[in-house]
Amino acid sequence: MDTHALSPTRRNLHVLGWAAYLACSWTWCIGMFLPTLLARDYGPWSFAVFAIPNVLGAAAMGWVLARPDAPARLAHTHAGATSVFSLVTIAFQMWFLHWASPALRVPMGAIVAACVLLPLVIRMLLGRLSVQATVAGAVALLLSLIALAWMLADGQTTLPFAHGSRPHALLWLAPVCLFGFALCPYLDRTFLLAASQLPPARRRAAFTIGFVAFFTPMIVMTLLYADWLRPRVLTGATDVLSSGARAIVALHILVQLLFTIVAHLVVLARPITTRPHAQPFPIRLLTAVLASVLIAALVQQAGTLLHRAPLGVDTSAMSPGELSYRLFMGFYALAFPAYAWICMIPTRGGHAGLTGPLGRVKLITTLAAIILAGPAMWMGMIAMDERWIPASVLIVLLARVVPMLLARRITAETDATPR
Repeated sequence: MDTHALSPTRRNLHVLGWAAYLACSWTWCIGMFLPTLLARDYGPWSFAVFAIPNVLGAAAMGWVLARPDAPARLAHTHAGATSVFSLVTIAFQMWFLHWASPALRVPMGAIVAACVLLPLVIRMLLGRLSVQATVAGAVALLLSLIALAWMLADGQTTLPFAHGSRPHALLWLAPVCLFGFALCPYLDRTFLLAASQLPPARRRAAFTIGFVAFFTPMIVMTLLYADWLRPRVLTGATDVLSSGARAIVALHILVQLLFTIVAHLVVLARPITTRPHAQPFPIRLLTAVLASVLIAALVQQAGTLLHRAPLGVDTSAMSPGELSYRLFMGFYALAFPAYAWICMIPTRGGHAGLTGPLGRVKLITTLAAIILAGPAMWMGMIAMDERWIPASVLIVLLARVVPMLLARRITAETDATPR
């Protein structure tokens, strides 16, 4: 969309629309549930350790992608990785809705149907992708801000300041929060879509407003309902909030989860850079839904098996659902940041991605780093011995040295090969 042809007022509304879209596409079951677990385990300061790198890391993307064509190039170069990121993200939301459905009182079948039908309806009603995204984002944001105001007016919300028996462990948790939130945004197709629709100056404005002004209140809202949602999801405990507040919390969570699911389904079914002879939109949409459901089922099964056979780790204090939640978090704490760190940031000569001999080296290095760092991350996130977490992050950080050292040799060998 050529925003230069718009009037100043419409350009400002365009920026605010994309800011709302960004904030809502990033408000999902990490931001709406992880802080409740962190407050339980580490106390109130855990919210700062979670929220500050989250907000700043996402907002920074609008400033880092300074060139006009940077988002489209990134989406094209890393199409496979961004597709996996979206599929796992959709699966995570679907799984969380299934896990939390007793607390939210929403039938799972209705959720799956909505995931298939909503993108089709939105596409038919609104047509142009930029209109779909900004209007849907504004509506989702408005509903969540109404929910926040309702909760504050209700007066029965509580801040979880009484929780947390191990605040010292936050020192070990901070590196993975910084690592994950600094790098995961660059794999998010919804972010790349928004960035591709805006020139650099308005891109910076949209990302800054979206995460500092819009996203921050919604994750602060997490603390207000933490003492109601956490026990309901984990143990089915008695409600804390009034029925009216409970309903508005459920509406906020449902709207945000469905928005994130639909946003990622749309960018999978209607990618930024469309391949020739791509399948029709409904077929790509259905394929993405089925793949996401399969991923969700596999992770849930892994959590159940881990609870029954914990592989030498005492998991008795966690439900199978919490174990599955933590397994999903491993993608965003380790796998996705490792790919972004090793494969997305250009090495010598400007190479990025998985093309050519150097690309194969980067892929092998990434997989090796994940395998080597996995046990330390397991000890930190599943065994809850957080002292292992910095070691996991350090392994991935050092792994980038391998393709950097080999870049010159591989380039020289490629240039010397007869053509």
